[in-house]
Amino acid sequence: MDQKLERGLAAGDPAAFAELFESYSNDLLRLGYSLLANVTDSADVVQDVLIDFVGALRSGTYHVKNPLFPSLPL
Repeated sequence: MDQKLERGLAAGDPAAFAELFESYSNDLLRLGYSLLANVTDSADVVQDVLIDFVGALRSGTYHVKNPLFPSLPL
């Protein structure tokens, strides 16, 4: 994830969240489906994970030094 996207997410920029969603949602949805075998539940989990990730960035509890995937508690 590049620094511009990090700054946008930390600032609450809706365009940055859209970019994050477009960049990671398909891979996360596939991963979720492989674990849950349900598209609707997988989509809900993806949404929750991305929102929680952005919340952690904004609150300062997450420090971006690694790619997103290794950071996910899966």
